[in-house]
Amino acid sequence: MSWWKKPWVFPILLTVVIVAGSTWYIKQIMQQDVVPKDVVKRSLESMYQGSVEQLTDGTDGYDAEIRRNGALYSATVDHKTGKVLALTLLKEAEPELAVKPETKDAKNAKETPAASVEKPAAVPLPKSGEQQKSIPEPAPKPVEKPVVKPQPKPQPQPAPQAKPKPEPKKSVWLTSQQAVNIALKQLNAKVPVEVEDVDFVESEQGGYYLVELELDTDADRNEVVYQIHAISGKVLSVAWDD
Repeated sequence: MSWWKKPWVFPILLTVVIVAGSTWYIKQIMQQDVVPKDVVKRSLESMYQGSVEQLTDGTDGYDAEIRRNGALYSATVDHKTGKVLALTLLKEAEPELAVKPETKDAKNAKETPAASVEKPAAVPLPKSGEQQKSIPEPAPKPVEKPVVKPQPKPQPQPAPQAKPKPEPKKSVWLTSQQAVNIALKQLNAKVPVEVEDVDFVESEQGGYYLVELELDTDADRNEVVYQIHAISGKVLSVAWDD
């Protein structure tokens, strides 16, 4: 039994034919969707009023070079829609030398021949027996001496004044000693008082001091803590420790 009579040969051949036909069909469809080069060229020349010097296939579309008014541009055109995706100036137009028009005077000077130069009239010679009168020479003009104006003396410039130093900004917060003084004044004790501790606590209202005082007494309540506002100096609270 030969190989082409085997049952698996026909399905393989049919599959190859189907794949080849599908590939050819898809290629034909894709080629129909692409805008022809001659159509793209006419569209570019009509759009930019120039001449397309080069039109090739690129990765992103057609690559075209357009010459317009002496300048060279590079354009990228979509294969399927013919839309211009990018336009770049490659070379600017060279400036032309301006030719000045001839004026009427210059034109007439070219056409009219050179004017004849008139010769001075000859001075008649004296006749016999006559004496030639001498022509007096003009008197020389006096030479005017240049007037030299005295230059003003330079005025001494005032010495630059030193800028006053800015005054240091004063702090709005009380010092810890000021807080202690406020607490002692508020306590007004008749017995000796010792400062145990002073702490500063930050807050949104500007902060406050905690001043802890100890009284030299045998009473049970001999320690007190004052809460004093760090800006206004106001006593916010008083807490006695038994």
